[in-house]
Amino acid sequence: MNQRIKVSDKLKLNNKARFVLVLVGILMFGIGSAELYDAFTRKVEVVTEQKEIYKYTNKFSSNYAVNIKSNPYIEEQIMLPGQTYISDLVSSLDISLNYSYSDTAEEPVPVKYNYKVDTVMVATYEADDKEYVVLNKKENLKTVGTLDAKSDKLKIEEVVNVDFSKYHEIIKDFKQTMGMNVKAKLNVVLTVDTAANIESQTVNNQYKSEFSIDLGSKIAVVENKGTDTDTKSIKSKATTEEKVDFDAVKASCSVAVIILGIYIIYAVAYRTQKLRVIGNDFKAELNRILKSCQDRVVVVENQVDTDVENTIMVSKFGELIKLSEELYKPILCWIEKDEKEAQFSIISNRVRYLYVLKQS
Repeated sequence: MNQRIKVSDKLKLNNKARFVLVLVGILMFGIGSAELYDAFTRKVEVVTEQKEIYKYTNKFSSNYAVNIKSNPYIEEQIMLPGQTYISDLVSSLDISLNYSYSDTAEEPVPVKYNYKVDTVMVATYEADDKEYVVLNKKENLKTVGTLDAKSDKLKIEEVVNVDFSKYHEIIKDFKQTMGMNVKAKLNVVLTVDTAANIESQTVNNQYKSEFSIDLGSKIAVVENKGTDTDTKSIKSKATTEEKVDFDAVKASCSVAVIILGIYIIYAVAYRTQKLRVIGNDFKAELNRILKSCQDRVVVVENQVDTDVENTIMVSKFGELIKLSEELYKPILCWIEKDEKEAQFSIISNRVRYLYVLKQS
């Protein structure tokens, strides 16, 4: 049979240490209990991740034919792509612009769209190893307002005639008038704006094509990418539930934490005792006496001479005060170096009246 732990065998701790240990034990018990409950009751786990909700593709292709002015040098009136074109002999270009919109949605989604075709004439001048834009002129060839379509049927097919000779002459005249040797290009741009409705969310998209022709030089070089594909995706935070199997390791660790928390609380309650701060009561009483009787008490550095005929012990300090008043004698106070004892003495006619204050 277990014996009760003696008080003298208990570990002495101050109040702060005991409080912290009890708090740690309570926290460990609480956390362990919560984790143990979770291990037995949680069947699913909510997982949040970035999920692709929509993916779409802009696809563009272009082709062109060059219309030649009537001249004695070239018999063809129309020249096909990929040939050399003398700028002064080019009349215009017939440019075919083809665009389509597609997505990965299981069912076609509604899409609103509009588009326009512009020419942008840009001339640059080089000086001090820097290139400066000295001419930037935009002209709209066609604009189509907002239309509705399904994502699987959105297609644009446009053929525009670009008056190359007009732009070519503008650049030649600019060079002569300004006396500047500039580099110039005519960009033909198809701009398509779409807005798809996905899960009550509007997905806006803009696509711009690339097609350019050199202006103002002897040879008209056509830069045509031919085909272009641009794919984009839209992601959103999505939550999913995943089945969770019983976690035996987690449950075991939780039980261990609970037991440890209970043991810490038990140990503090039954295996430790409050550490009494030695001297606190003694010092408090000493300070009280010195403060309240400062007109009667004289603190001396050396112990009062004990070589007297008789020493009378006084049980209460109050009795010593009465004697001091009757005998008109001061109370001599000597405090031990270790501050464990204070002696209050009155000496009269070779008799010492002594009151001793000791720490308990």
